[in-house]
Amino acid sequence: MIPPLLFGDVTDVKEQRRLTLSPFFVRSKTPDSRTLGALGIAWDVKRKDERHSALFPLYYRRQRGDRVLTVTPLGGGLKTAEGSTWAVGPVFGKRQGKSRAFGLAPLFVRDVRPAAEGEGDAKTTVLFPLYFGRRTPTDDLDMVTPFFWRTHVRGEKPRKNLALVPFYFRQRQPDGVDIDAGLPFFYSRDKRRHTHTLVIGPGFHRLSRKALNAGVVPIYWWHDDEQTRRLVSLPIIYHKLDKQSGQRSTVALPLWFDFRRTNGSRVWVAFPFAVGNKKKFNFTRIGIGAPGFVDVFRLGKNYRFTGFVPLFFRYQKCGFREEDDPSCAYKLYGSYPLFMYGSDGQGRRTHSALSLYYFDKDAKGTTLFTPIAGARVRPGEELTWYAGIVGRGVTRKHETTVAFPLFFRRKHRVKHKHTTAVVPPLYIGHRDEDSRWFETALVFWQFRKPHKVSTAVVPPLFYLSESYAERRIHWLLPLYLRDNKMGEDKTFTSLFPLLYFQRRNGDELDVVQFPLIWHIERGENEGTVGAALWWDIRVRGTTTQFIPGVFVRRVNRKGQEFGAVVPGLAWWTRDHKENAKAVHWRALLGAIGGGNEESGQRYFSLFGAKIKLRPKPVWEPKAAERRELRRKRRAEKRALKAAGKGKATTKPNEAAPKAATPEPAKAGAPPKAATQPTTATQPTPSAGTQTQPKTGTQPSAGATQPNTGAPSMGAAGTLTQPTVGGSASGASTTTQGQGGSSGATKKPEG
Repeated sequence: MIPPLLFGDVTDVKEQRRLTLSPFFVRSKTPDSRTLGALGIAWDVKRKDERHSALFPLYYRRQRGDRVLTVTPLGGGLKTAEGSTWAVGPVFGKRQGKSRAFGLAPLFVRDVRPAAEGEGDAKTTVLFPLYFGRRTPTDDLDMVTPFFWRTHVRGEKPRKNLALVPFYFRQRQPDGVDIDAGLPFFYSRDKRRHTHTLVIGPGFHRLSRKALNAGVVPIYWWHDDEQTRRLVSLPIIYHKLDKQSGQRSTVALPLWFDFRRTNGSRVWVAFPFAVGNKKKFNFTRIGIGAPGFVDVFRLGKNYRFTGFVPLFFRYQKCGFREEDDPSCAYKLYGSYPLFMYGSDGQGRRTHSALSLYYFDKDAKGTTLFTPIAGARVRPGEELTWYAGIVGRGVTRKHETTVAFPLFFRRKHRVKHKHTTAVVPPLYIGHRDEDSRWFETALVFWQFRKPHKVSTAVVPPLFYLSESYAERRIHWLLPLYLRDNKMGEDKTFTSLFPLLYFQRRNGDELDVVQFPLIWHIERGENEGTVGAALWWDIRVRGTTTQFIPGVFVRRVNRKGQEFGAVVPGLAWWTRDHKENAKAVHWRALLGAIGGGNEESGQRYFSLFGAKIKLRPKPVWEPKAAERRELRRKRRAEKRALKAAGKGKATTKPNEAAPKAATPEPAKAGAPPKAATQPTTATQPTPSAGTQTQPKTGTQPSAGATQPNTGAPSMGAAGTLTQPTVGGSASGASTTTQGQGGSSGATKKPEG
């Protein structure tokens, strides 16, 4: 050390380290590094596989393996085994393998590199912002300003594109699609496929190999292909044609409608002039406007009606079919209300004058109608008459009685069907075999079927419907609604004024009194929320009850209970299963308390000291038992309903035992003494059970009854069941009471 010269030199012989320090020079050396410094601005640091040299702030050089970086205020360079990159001011250059680039940032760039396809070079020239050019073996691109673009694509699908953004675009593709587009048009064509697309403003025309589409958006569209043809001209014209089936629809609102089907039928309307309907043989033509032309032909019913109703008309019945007899052609001419006249070749005559009468006579019968009275008589088929407001008609199937407008009844003569109306709508009723319905003054309605009855009063105010063993629904709006689906074990109840709703699906139960009470049960899990303050949640054997900030209670699966009122004010613990008599409580931060020990000793606690008290029974909560009892009752109720539904399907006679046939008396045997069998008392049958029918005459008390083998009613309502097939001396009966058989045996007297 030379302190006056601020010089020092330290050598560590063992570790082969040396450090030399002075104001002008610094030197440090270790086995794997060396550092030299001069005046604090020139440094040379050499380590394993790297070297740093610097002359601040003019020069910096870093070398790591084959990678050398040089930086100066005027520029710099990077040299690697693959290539080099350099920059002097805005001028830069790069060479990497066969790629090279040169430029003047940010105005000019020239880049040349091997093409991605492996043949030739890809050359890119940029003269910002005026020009961008790219040349490759597969395509060329030129952009002069952002508005002019030119491309040339070579290869399997060569094409040339030209664009003058946004006014014009052009594409030329040999043996492909040529495009010309601009504002406001688009035109493309394929000379090889003979297709084209033309769009000029809202108009378009598209010809493809399968279809032709043309139109003006959004008011006109025409479509034509091998299968269909469509025309839409909004808002009034629509046309569609199926070329394969020949089905056609044409609509020109509101003047023309034309619908033709595959089978040749057609419906057309020329509004407001005429309406037409044509089928294979039948047709109908009606003139809507005056004077009202009508032409109706029905081959199936063998008639035609033609005329200008009511001025003049013509009606012909029969004679249109090939097999018809010419004499059956009945022709009727008329002009209402002036006259009507008709006849045929088989003796039928019809005539009417000034609507004072109508007379028709043929081989089947005679008809005479007048404004006061009339009748139709067809022997063996029909008898109909009327006089004023009263009339009656009888045919082979129906009977009809009318007192217009007070009474009407129509009844089927064979089937159980009838319809009755009394001063409608005061009473209307209808029956069709097993189903029927009636209403009274539009207030009371009832519908009945073998398995279902529905009743309504002032619909929809009150309604009641019951399907046997399946569903019962009734409501009284706006008070309540009840729906019980017994077959599916589902119920729904609603009290609308109270906003109360209840839904049950098997073991699932939901109860809501909006917005205060929400109760949900899913099997053994349930939850209750009251006014968003009271919470009661029971899941998998655990119970949690709390009022936020005021009360909390929890019971775990082991039956251990913990509760608290206002944190620190009071709390308690209890064991419900292992030792139900053990309960402990504390209050006022534990200052006072009490409870029952596990041994049954009752105590009072004051500041931790326990004072023994007299034993007293521990109060046991019954809420859990009541809840479980309600669940059992619901389950039993469902089981009883299911059992009742099964009994309803059993016939009454199936459960009755068959009476045994007594053995006939042997010839020559002495007659048996009259005996009085002892009665067997059986339990009184409950409601809904099937009892055995009585055979013969019910004897009086103490009378002798023969041994017929059939049960009978004895004194005091007891059922007598004698022993069948036994002798007088050996016959015995058993007395059975409410509690079962008594086992006492009594021999008959005599």
